[in-house]
Amino acid sequence: LPGDFSAEYTVGFARNIGDIAAVASILGLAAVLIIGIVSRNKRPEILCNFLWFMAALLPVMNFFLTYPVVADRYVYLSSFAFFYLAAVCLIRVAGSASLKWAVVFIAVPVALWSYMSVERNSVWKTEKTLWEDTINVSPEAAKAYRNLGTIYFNEGDYKKAFDLFDRMQELDPLTSIPVFHRGLQLFYAGDFAGTIALLKDKESLDIAYLLGRSYEMTGYTEKAMESYINVVRSNELDTVGRRDSARERLNRLRMLKSSELNKMRNRVKGNASDLNAVIKLAIALEKAGLFDEAIENYTELERLGVDNWELFNNIANVYKKTENHEKAVLYYGKSIELNSGNADAYNNLALEMKKLGKYDLAIKAFQDAINADNNFAYAPFNLAVLYFHLGDRGNALKYFSFVQERFPEFKGRVFPYVSQLQSGK
Repeated sequence: LPGDFSAEYTVGFARNIGDIAAVASILGLAAVLIIGIVSRNKRPEILCNFLWFMAALLPVMNFFLTYPVVADRYVYLSSFAFFYLAAVCLIRVAGSASLKWAVVFIAVPVALWSYMSVERNSVWKTEKTLWEDTINVSPEAAKAYRNLGTIYFNEGDYKKAFDLFDRMQELDPLTSIPVFHRGLQLFYAGDFAGTIALLKDKESLDIAYLLGRSYEMTGYTEKAMESYINVVRSNELDTVGRRDSARERLNRLRMLKSSELNKMRNRVKGNASDLNAVIKLAIALEKAGLFDEAIENYTELERLGVDNWELFNNIANVYKKTENHEKAVLYYGKSIELNSGNADAYNNLALEMKKLGKYDLAIKAFQDAINADNNFAYAPFNLAVLYFHLGDRGNALKYFSFVQERFPEFKGRVFPYVSQLQSGK
């Protein structure tokens, strides 16, 4: 009997085959299968419907990943099995009863399901009614609080919006949605400096875009370009077109810088041996997001015999931004060979190793960064995050605790991870 439909389900799954729910489900399915096989000659519809049910459900049982994991639409096809069985039963009742009673047996379920359909449709009257209903049915669905909070925020009801966002943060401590909207509220109020101060150490596609707008409004063109580049390069799902908008704004800012860049290009063309001019051009190109041209100028310096850890570090940074992880690892290694005390290079090397899936090497590089500079907070924090994603709860808590004690300014970053680890989610 359909009920408690929700736009977002919060389902607790059995974690092992010996779980009571899992065992009961397997035994129940096995029992129906056996009954179907035994009675296949007299009651072929039982086996037919069982096979239909399993075949229709198979594509959404997460052997192939689905998003969302669970949705009522996933059982529409498999539910035909139940309706077919219901039809068989009704036909048999109709065959052995008067027409009046046959109509009653058919009319009752039709009326019931019709009523439920009308009731369900009323939930979809507006986005607000949909997500309010979702919260009632699935009170731990973080997405519902986010969407309803966004609706209230757009209506200007910030009190209700942030109450919902705060509840979302409790359910999903790693979310950046609440702080983004606090920054957006400051931005709408014209407090661009306040927006930057609040969001400058936070990461998400939306936050990077809002930072770009704020930097642009305050005249920090290079920082605005850097933020827009981060938006364009982001792999996050973009549902509102921020990536296209960032690309347009970035191109406009590049046009404003084009005259200055052309002067620098001409200076290098006129005297290619002017290393200082080449360095300045390469750095300016990198800041403008013209990475291919920046690499050409950086590697030209290397070809001319410049053997400098800063040069190799800059080259590695550009390769990092272009997702060329192997080349980034190579040049961070070259930089470290010339300056083994650069904790930032070790940290970046570790982050690139992590992206390549070389977790043991990433852990070693993070530890090398800690050894190179025990006042460098990012290395132990990033190491803790790596352990968190690897599911090593003990080491994750160990390094998060270290960061909390040693670097109080990182408490805001550490808190979401620690609260999630302590909640056992």
